[in-house]
Amino acid sequence: MALMTKEKYESFSVEDRDMVENLDVDGVEVLDVKIKNPDNPVRLMEAKLLIFKV
Repeated sequence: MALMTKEKYESFSVEDRDMVENLDVDGVEVLDVKIKNPDNPVRLMEAKLLIFKV
C-alpha cells in the first residue's frame, strides 16, 4: 500500500497516472480517501491510497 496527498499524486506525469489507473484488476487499485491534516487534525485532507495486489 501507498498513501500520499492528492497534490503529490497529481504531481506525477499524466502518463504515469494513466498507467497506474488503467492496470487490470490484478494490478493496482487507486482510491480517493480523506486523512487528518498533521498540522490540524480537525481538518481533513484529500489523499490517494494505492493498493498493490500480488
